[in-house]
Amino acid sequence: MMISILEEIYNESRIHGTKTNAVYEVVWIPIVDPSVNYTDEMNRKFEEMKEKMPWYSVSHPSIIDRAVVRLIGDRWHFRRKPILVVLDPQGRELSPNAIHMMWIWGSNAFPFTSIKEERYVGWWRENGSNLDPLDQA
Repeated sequence: MMISILEEIYNESRIHGTKTNAVYEVVWIPIVDPSVNYTDEMNRKFEEMKEKMPWYSVSHPSIIDRAVVRLIGDRWHFRRKPILVVLDPQGRELSPNAIHMMWIWGSNAFPFTSIKEERYVGWWRENGSNLDPLDQA
């Protein structure tokens, strides 16, 4: 489900451009727990997912070094659930995990920066109670 939402946002930005005219790319880094025996079935599923994605991907999970996996886990607290880290063209972090922004606000939250998130959260705090049906009863 998350992939389909990200794909919709990605394709929308490619067709209509972005509101901020920011140029970006998505890169999928599939991380497999090194303690798990990587099976043919897992490989088939990986290949199917990779074929469906319109963005860049690491060619195979086995090429991701354990040190990289450890770095991603330490830096962005990746454990098992997908994360969406946003970096600028210089590689500076703009958001450590923008998945929740993507789920809640969709393409409106693009380019998924922490600054944009603060703006949306501030608006939500000020106006959110007006959106709750229980408050309107």
